[in-house]
Amino acid sequence: MGFLTGLKDFFFSNDVNEELKQFKNIGQETKRKDSEFGEGFENPLMAAAGLISQQFYDKYLYQKLDTKIKKIEEYRRIAGNSEISDVIEDAVIESTMPNDQDEIFKLIFRDEKLEKNKNAVKNIENEFNELIYNRLRLNTKIQNYMEDYFIDGELYFENVIDTNNAKKGILYWKKLPTETMDFIYNYEKGMTDAYIQYLKGGLTNTLIRSIEDARNCKDIIVFDKSQIAYVNYGKFSPVDRTKVFGYLEKARKPFNQLNMLETSVIIYRLVRAPERFVFNIDVGNMPRDKAMQFVEKMKQKLSTKESFDPETGLLKKAVNVMSISENFFLPTSSSGRASSVSTVGGNPSGFAELDDIYYFQKKLYKALKYPITRVQNAKDGHSGDSLFGGSSNFGEIPRDEVKWSVFLENQQDKFCRMLLKTFLIHLEFKGFLKQYGLDEYSLAISMNCPNSYRDQIEQKGRETKFNNYNMLVSNAEFSKTYLMKRFLDMDDDEIKLNAEGHKLDKELFGAGEEDV
Repeated sequence: MGFLTGLKDFFFSNDVNEELKQFKNIGQETKRKDSEFGEGFENPLMAAAGLISQQFYDKYLYQKLDTKIKKIEEYRRIAGNSEISDVIEDAVIESTMPNDQDEIFKLIFRDEKLEKNKNAVKNIENEFNELIYNRLRLNTKIQNYMEDYFIDGELYFENVIDTNNAKKGILYWKKLPTETMDFIYNYEKGMTDAYIQYLKGGLTNTLIRSIEDARNCKDIIVFDKSQIAYVNYGKFSPVDRTKVFGYLEKARKPFNQLNMLETSVIIYRLVRAPERFVFNIDVGNMPRDKAMQFVEKMKQKLSTKESFDPETGLLKKAVNVMSISENFFLPTSSSGRASSVSTVGGNPSGFAELDDIYYFQKKLYKALKYPITRVQNAKDGHSGDSLFGGSSNFGEIPRDEVKWSVFLENQQDKFCRMLLKTFLIHLEFKGFLKQYGLDEYSLAISMNCPNSYRDQIEQKGRETKFNNYNMLVSNAEFSKTYLMKRFLDMDDDEIKLNAEGHKLDKELFGAGEEDV
């Protein structure tokens, strides 16, 4: 009955209101004193009013996007490019790799006191697994979400609950179209007051700067800030905190430059590719007029061909466009004077000279933060500078690979922070937040490292320490126990276990350390 009543209220009410009262005062906020705000945040909109309007900047290279809809359409157009699509695909796959247990997310207990409470740990972990994998189903949807994140630059999810029984917690996520969503930002407090969704026409230049303005507009739905899970790329307009730039924003200009250059190169080389014949007709000492008539006669003779028309039974002369492939037979006098045929034009290099294309291609990959060492082309085949490792290929890690991995880790961290807020809201509805005294500093959520470079760095460090240990362990001036602690990072308990292991080896196998 509750579901049918909700449908009736939705279709027969004049005002659409999805701001659920259950989300009031829900969600953790970091409490700050008024003194921490200083004299007050400066509103960038006020500063923008004093800026001198800049000249129109080349609409074909970096077009000014007035609305959010145009911006997202531009991002999605760019994402359709094959090179950029491959980069996004690599970013999504590497940032959502599961571990050996087929898990993508991991819950971390940061509070030592909470971690010692086994019952609390068990209950919280059960709720985490239930929410992440059963209700939100992130194990199957995370790749789609990350792909939309890298393209649109923002993600909006509605935390759906049972309004008749909020203690069930969050039931599932409802993904909202990014192009219809916006948020109301409070410049004085430095935080978001609410989220809004446009029902008709999408986002326009209409400025909604307060919750009251949004509620007075019948074509806008207002959501409580705890009702929406939101994450963005983290780049904003310098004059307006509400204008969010996505991952593809920096790639817009080099993409347009590369696209226009590739198109112009193809057009130019197709037009200039065919070779042209130059007929040098020997006219002897003919007067100018007769010489021109003779040249025209030879032109018609060489460019036309007689053919038989079976319908009329007559011979006809028609222009033969294929005559360029025929052989020409021209008489030569005894003195050596004769007409000649030579060629001119054409581009023998074809697509071999592409330095300009490679230049803008590098700029595009640099704007996308993609490792250039992965891009193999005929012009630039070197592997790049190694940041870690020696002369051998094993263990070497190019610097741009490390930067790419750190970049993906930052994007994972943003998604995990949004997920943590959602999980805390779920625990608050379930009653565990108050029961165990949890806050945003008690827990953390992490994703698997997108690259194995950290493991390689740690392995290189272990090899170095182990080599140093082997060099010094035979020196009587150094204690073996000290060397174990210094280079093998072993504590007293581990050293004792190692000694007991030697005794056990002697009992089981009849050989001890002194016999080896």
